[in-house]
Amino acid sequence: MRTRGLAFLAGIVLLPGPALGTKVFLNASDQSSNSVDCGGVESTYAADNAQRAQARLEAVGFDVQYSQDFANSPSIANNWGADAFLSVHSNAGGGHGTETLYKTAAGQALALPINDALVASLTFPDRGLKYRTDLHMLNATDMPAALTEVLFHDCMTNHSTPLGTMSESCFLTEPDGRAIIGEALAQGFCTYFTVSCSVVQQDAGVVQQDSGVVQQDSGVVQQDSGVIHQDGAPIQQDAGGGQTDGGGIVPDGGGIVRDGGGLVRDGGGIGGDDAALGPGGYSLGASCGCAAGSPAGPGAVLLLAVLLGLVRRRLRYGNPGRVPMPSRDGTRRAKPVGFPRD
Repeated sequence: MRTRGLAFLAGIVLLPGPALGTKVFLNASDQSSNSVDCGGVESTYAADNAQRAQARLEAVGFDVQYSQDFANSPSIANNWGADAFLSVHSNAGGGHGTETLYKTAAGQALALPINDALVASLTFPDRGLKYRTDLHMLNATDMPAALTEVLFHDCMTNHSTPLGTMSESCFLTEPDGRAIIGEALAQGFCTYFTVSCSVVQQDAGVVQQDSGVVQQDSGVVQQDSGVIHQDGAPIQQDAGGGQTDGGGIVPDGGGIVRDGGGLVRDGGGIGGDDAALGPGGYSLGASCGCAAGSPAGPGAVLLLAVLLGLVRRRLRYGNPGRVPMPSRDGTRRAKPVGFPRD
């Protein structure tokens, strides 16, 4: 288990990923007055595109902040110490395709992989990079910054798209279309920071870790099995106690047998076959009307004890009767006597 854990940690270390603390700031257009021809407004779809990119980047280890605040997003990003800034929009004015805007050389270096990833994924015409000095998002930020126009939301001309033949406007309104846009934005950042956007290796590491947990669960089952064996042991001991108790009964029966044996030896009035119980408390045999070798029940043992006691008394004291006893006046008269006490 420890070996697998170390292998899993090694996989994390070796996995290409963003440097610890890499910060990306995403801003979305707040232009709710810009209508999209296939329905909705620019700000709604820009927010969804940016948030999809945020989730994707966070999944591979980036630290991401998102805001739709037009006035304050640059200062928020500056105060946070963002390493890169991107504002997400859609275009209008009768054009067609994708373009990305920048102001500085550092901004251009960011704009290029973002634009390339969008063009490769959406397959719309590449309008390229455009230098601009009149945009608040590019003028007020301290880090590399770009503003991308992912497509023209007022273009109703049908094109071949990853979702089939449709216009750019309708592509934007499709959730699957925005999923493609969000993924492309994330891929652009991964290219810019020269890291992998793949999470397959990380998922595999998690699976190995889950497998280790299953092995631990298996160990618990084995321990439970041990408890069952222990529970079984007291049962065996209880059974042994029962045997001991049974053994106690046997010697008592043996005592009765020995007394019976004494009667036989003293008087010999009871036949040898009837003299004793067999081993383990068996019956007297033919003279008591029982099958030889059959176990004697508790009632039979008690009856036998009473009868043997009576026989013993009779043999010891003879037939009780009237014995002449002297009277007060000196004459002898008969007086009944009973059995003397033992």
